[in-house]
Amino acid sequence: RIKINPKYFSPVLSGAPFNLRELGDVSHEGYIFSEGLVAVKDITKYWKYINRQDSVIIDGSKLRILSARSFHDGIANVLIDDSPTGEDLWAYIDKKGNIVIPPSFKFPAEFEDGLAFVVDAKNRRKVIDRQGKELYKQYIFVTPFHNGFAAVRPYWRGQKKVDDLTKRRVVLIDRDGAFHTPPDFDWIGRFGEGMAPALVGSKLAHPIIYPQLLTSTEETGGKWGFIDYKGEFKINPTYQEAKGLINGFAPVKRGGL
Repeated sequence: RIKINPKYFSPVLSGAPFNLRELGDVSHEGYIFSEGLVAVKDITKYWKYINRQDSVIIDGSKLRILSARSFHDGIANVLIDDSPTGEDLWAYIDKKGNIVIPPSFKFPAEFEDGLAFVVDAKNRRKVIDRQGKELYKQYIFVTPFHNGFAAVRPYWRGQKKVDDLTKRRVVLIDRDGAFHTPPDFDWIGRFGEGMAPALVGSKLAHPIIYPQLLTSTEETGGKWGFIDYKGEFKINPTYQEAKGLINGFAPVKRGGL
């Protein structure tokens, strides 16, 4: 049964590559309720948050919210129109609509376990706490923290930057910043149910340039398997692609399927 009448809009996308404003629509979550609220958009320019009774709890027109994400750990990230710096940047608000971390970031990321993985206005990858303070400055992050672990790329702890990207590898760290795996992996995905997808034997493909965002590279070739927290393969690397485990299952690709 329809509990809230169908009156809210889905974003209309122009296609890749996306600028910063369109990125919020690309990452549209499909109106998922989280912690009792959901971000929606009607005929007006700005997003808002409603509760399960379709009452407006946070009026996005007051904050000039161009895009909005779900609440996690009591806060949500929102794209602010014309932030004080003169460009559209993501901020974090609480459930009363108060800005708890000012607009500072180019990339949306939810908080998990009290931490969020962000990209700042100068295209620097960071991990921040709920006060917006940067942590683990010695690392280049590949994934956010999940279940207490995150994947990072060397160079680390002041080590000289490696110009040859083919020599970069990924290592797993815990919340204390300690290494848990050897730097033997080309990529490590997010952990779920004690295992994470990991890539070995790949090569770097051509860089991908997104307007206003990071210049990124993708790996080509190689094989995916699943490792534990010590970096040991529990499922051997035999797949073309692999995603994380949820409810005991993980999607994988082999032979193009």
